[in-house]
Amino acid sequence: MNKKKIIALSLSLIMLVSAIFALTIPAGAASGVNEQSGFYVRAEKDASTYAYSIAIIGDTQSLSDSDYDNRNDTNYVKRMDTLYSWIQDNAESKKIGLVMGLGDIVENWHNPLDYPTYEGTALGNQSIWEWENAARVFNTYLDGENGVKVPYTLVRGNHDSANAYNAFIASENMATYRGQFDSENAGFYVDSKGVTKYDNSYMKLTIGTTKWLAITLDWGITERELDWAGDLIANNPDHRVILTMHCYLYHDKTIDGEGDSADTARPNINWDYTTDMRADNKTEENPEGPVYNPDGIWERLVSRYSNIELVLSGHTPNGAPQMSQLVGDNGNTVTQLLIDPQSMDLAANNTSGCGMVAMLYFNEDGTLADSQWDEETIDLEWYSTIKKKHYKETNQFTIDVNLYDGGIKTENYGIIPAEYADTEKYPFVTFGHDTDIDEYFFLGAYSTWSDESTGAYPALSVISGAAKKVHAYVLLRRDYTSTVTSTYPLGKLTLKEVNLDLNGFTITTGDKNFFNTNLSTAGTNNTLNVFGKEGSTFLNASTYRPFISLGATTSGNGASFTYNFEGITFGFAAGTNSNSTTLIAQTFNMGSSNNSPVTISKNLNFNNCTFDLKTNRTSSAVTLFQLDELVGSGYNVSAANVNISASTILADDLSKVVICNKNDTD
Repeated sequence: MNKKKIIALSLSLIMLVSAIFALTIPAGAASGVNEQSGFYVRAEKDASTYAYSIAIIGDTQSLSDSDYDNRNDTNYVKRMDTLYSWIQDNAESKKIGLVMGLGDIVENWHNPLDYPTYEGTALGNQSIWEWENAARVFNTYLDGENGVKVPYTLVRGNHDSANAYNAFIASENMATYRGQFDSENAGFYVDSKGVTKYDNSYMKLTIGTTKWLAITLDWGITERELDWAGDLIANNPDHRVILTMHCYLYHDKTIDGEGDSADTARPNINWDYTTDMRADNKTEENPEGPVYNPDGIWERLVSRYSNIELVLSGHTPNGAPQMSQLVGDNGNTVTQLLIDPQSMDLAANNTSGCGMVAMLYFNEDGTLADSQWDEETIDLEWYSTIKKKHYKETNQFTIDVNLYDGGIKTENYGIIPAEYADTEKYPFVTFGHDTDIDEYFFLGAYSTWSDESTGAYPALSVISGAAKKVHAYVLLRRDYTSTVTSTYPLGKLTLKEVNLDLNGFTITTGDKNFFNTNLSTAGTNNTLNVFGKEGSTFLNASTYRPFISLGATTSGNGASFTYNFEGITFGFAAGTNSNSTTLIAQTFNMGSSNNSPVTISKNLNFNNCTFDLKTNRTSSAVTLFQLDELVGSGYNVSAANVNISASTILADDLSKVVICNKNDTD
């Protein structure tokens, strides 16, 4: 799984012994699960420290099986009732906004709807009883029969055989559950034949003030189903996304892949490991496309969308929640949780069962925080509703996440409000803070644009202010050609630090320097970092202006400016023709005629960059860096440093290339 960058792993040692299909642990097979000493009394979480919570219910197959075995015992308290009645009793006090099941609702998969030979048999009758019992529990404790109604979602596990699960959801007993999805904000998947399949669903809801999109995915999901989910996510960029499915994360905290439980637990599924997960493999003969294993789900769905925040799954038994975090294609963090207490609920391991629930406590805006919280954390608690205790201190932990608060998520920088969503109108968006403090803040986008009267919206206007210390992140969102004629695209930068991410796109400059810096404030230290993904490029279309102009005045004595370029290709736009073109930068001093001595530090650093002097070049002579003093010898550019490392110069004739030309400088 080296294609995925794992950025965080945590939590405790896990236990797993899996059977070929059922993944049920025989009595005594898992060490540590049955130890009673791990349960302890923990203080109730102060409701003022979180905005809302979401309850996660892992595999309940062992609870359901025990309820069937004891169905005639009048002294036995059904474990499914205990679990879900706790949700009902605490829905208001714990601000539970959503309950999410992770599959294997029942133990016995021998349902006559899927396996007709079990009609009238003990196993067939047990399966029918377990489904009816599950419907009763959901109706009683979540659907409002007792006066409390909590939104909830279900997924199909390998024990929840396909026909039985769909018939269960379609039954009159589950009419209230289906009613949750009968609106423009929720629904079920419709297959290529026009048949509604309850195996996949979506629900848009607002919890607190946060917009969520909850999507459930089937066991053994097809390409068409994954693309259906992808379209939902792409069409709701202002929603944070939670995906739930039965099998995804493996016990070793990697995504379930070849040789893991997805193979052994589902031998009747032909996982296609050779299929190009990025291609469209649906055919006229097979409109649903191939079936994807969890590795493929990451490739085709999870990794692609920046607003996917959480992926929750069960299937693999563990006495502790397991977590991993991966970096998606857009630089976002995806938090993945495995929640499956089935082994803890086996009668042989815990005589009274456990009825575990994973509670996720969200802090919406950071203002309700205690010392453990900030605006990028979720608190997880692992609690037994039967024992009324938490299980092990190591299973109560805080998750650092990239919270998604609406708008369009851009990498790790922030949220673009709707008014800046048009990439044609706003090719750059700035995230930052312009007050006098030495910290980064991502308070949303503010972008002002020069020459708006022309309708061109060419680029960022001046980010400046002598009395301010600005920390700004500037993100390029498409290929951009500067049309500015009256000012500089990225103007006179007098600031603390600006980070420009080219994001894999190309900037083509016009007849103005793209970067123009005039150091006019004494003692200021200014930095511009320019970086990007592979393909990030600057093309110069000017016949006489380089990309960068570094100036200074007498009032800037003691100031410094540093440009850092990382992974950028510099070249010429098509048709550029001038024997005297300076490609990269020109430095100079400007000021009054009194020749007052000025000490200025200017630094240009290039790492892993390419200077392409071949492509689109119609004449051969070129200078990369021109260092000048234009007015008076008294202006001392004390440090005009150019540092190039791990970089490449491409030229037909290197004798025609001048790296650095000095004119009246020190």
